[in-house]
Amino acid sequence: MLKKENRLKSKKEFDLVKMQGRMHQSKSLGWLELRTDQVGIKIGMIVSKKISSRAVDRNKVRRRLANVVSNNLSKIKEGARVIILGKKGILEVKEEMLELEIRAILENNK
Repeated sequence: MLKKENRLKSKKEFDLVKMQGRMHQSKSLGWLELRTDQVGIKIGMIVSKKISSRAVDRNKVRRRLANVVSNNLSKIKEGARVIILGKKGILEVKEEMLELEIRAILENNK
């Protein structure tokens, strides 16, 4: 679980990242990032009903993503505002593969 201070919360923050952020793609997720001069790292996750109509499955994906991101939080640059978008096959992807994908995005994003 991400700490409260590391979560994107308001619609205003989400919209700002959506409008001005840069998109990075991998096989099972999209990484939308906006770098700011503000203090702290804020991360939000979007898992739509296209992934699964069951809320249980969507919440499971969010928990797995939050776990992977919290393990790699130190690799994200200070002031980053990130939205992680789950893609269609993300339910079948193991947590280790998600971690590899996020690490690859972070390495390419330096």
